[in-house]
Amino acid sequence: MENVPGFIRGPSAAVPMIAETLNKFNAEVGTCYELQYRVLNAVDYGVPQRRERAILVAVRDGQVFNWPEPTHCGQPVRAWDALADLVAEDAPIASGRWADLLPSIPEGMNYQWHTDRGGGKPLFGYRTRYWSFLLKLAKNEPGWTIPAQPGPATGPFHWDSRPLTIRELLRLQTFPSNWKVVGEYRTQLRQIGNATPPLLAEVMGRALGEQLFGLAYERKPEFAISRKRSVPGPSRARPVARKYLDLEGEHPSHPGSGRGPKPIVKREVLDAQEKSQGFPSRG
Repeated sequence: MENVPGFIRGPSAAVPMIAETLNKFNAEVGTCYELQYRVLNAVDYGVPQRRERAILVAVRDGQVFNWPEPTHCGQPVRAWDALADLVAEDAPIASGRWADLLPSIPEGMNYQWHTDRGGGKPLFGYRTRYWSFLLKLAKNEPGWTIPAQPGPATGPFHWDSRPLTIRELLRLQTFPSNWKVVGEYRTQLRQIGNATPPLLAEVMGRALGEQLFGLAYERKPEFAISRKRSVPGPSRARPVARKYLDLEGEHPSHPGSGRGPKPIVKREVLDAQEKSQGFPSRG
């Protein structure tokens, strides 16, 4: 089984219910299913995207499942590796109130560049916006998690300061190049953002094939993306557009868990999210 990380951890985790159900099933029919689960980050297996997924395995005879070892720790497949050969025909244009602020944010950063803890102008308070607000890809890093229902200011955006094309999104998810999704743009975004990277599924499938069926795989995974020898340097960020300069000034940081104007995620959860996304620490 596969799902979001909250499926196996946190107060609403489904693990207790699944384990109880398996135990009842074992008692009724004599099987030995024992639930094993783990959160895997797709980037560790060659997916050019930081994307955590909960994986659950139960083998009928109780066999212990050996989780596949990460193959790309320290040498992840980067956004440039995945997208460099794609021609962005009819690329979407950034829209909304913040579209013209995107060019002033460096690759790999988000709105926090324009806080008192970033390197830009103090236009926002630290941690007062959601993580993916104005979030951009960096050529030399894996992509950020692709959302299913992004708003006009929700990243990840291309390093050229525009939304990603459907083909680019599919590539970051490691779908085969001949695959297509149907529907209008937002419908296609939802399908892609809700999907599990095929490469991660292939890695898990191979592990199951080897351990349960004695299969051997001599070739690299079919959905693998190779790292290129070199990556161009980052695009230069532009000055902040004049229309945003009236926002410059002192902006308080978020006051902390439970003390903001709206319900927020706890600080430690935000810290963990930033760490998993590879965002540089701001102290």
